Amino acid sequence: MIKLEMFSLDDRALAFVLESLEGVNTFCSALASRVVATRGRMFTLAPAGTPSDRLYRFDEGGLLADNRNQSRGVKVDDGWLAPVSSVKFDQARVITTMLRDSHSRSCVIDDFNPIWDDPQRNYSLGDTAFGIGKETYHWFDARHEPETIRTALQDSDAVWHGVSAVSECPLPSVLPPSADWLIAQAKSATAIFCSAYDGEGFVGWRVAEA
Repeated sequence: MIKLEMFSLDDRALAFVLESLEGVNTFCSALASRVVATRGRMFTLAPAGTPSDRLYRFDEGGLLADNRNQSRGVKVDDGWLAPVSSVKFDQARVITTMLRDSHSRSCVIDDFNPIWDDPQRNYSLGDTAFGIGKETYHWFDARHEPETIRTALQDSDAVWHGVSAVSECPLPSVLPPSADWLIAQAKSATAIFCSAYDGEGFVGWRVAEA
């Protein structure tokens, strides 16, 4: 098993997070405003001993050794396909810990690809899915297990875009959540995670401790 370590990052990571949130949807715009207005610290989760300069190559895959092993490739009709390892489960455990540290917290995952009101969609997005206009999201709280959150992180990651946020805003008493609740959740976010390293990992922002 890979030994992972939490690394602190500098303002290059902050610039990456703001770029990841820019011009995507109303939720991400509200998260960006939160980051700009609130003192925070940047971090990521990567294999222990990863060189500092490698941590700042946010757009490159191969952060995990498994993904640099070309022998894992499988021959398909038009070339080779290799499974991609990621830290999604470990990210989900971090989120679960945050949620269980305070049961009033909630987590929202931006599910970018599905169009919520698409009449052609013939599959379920799950019990935690909700829509705001055409946008699709998932809600979670302290009751959910890491594996459930990992699945949502994996399924919603478009590689170029994958965003989740933990907030002090509790879930509404009546579900599904409303557009007003979604913006309130973003504006009180205490941690934000943006997909990085070609989907293998993330860059995170967290409210700085006083």
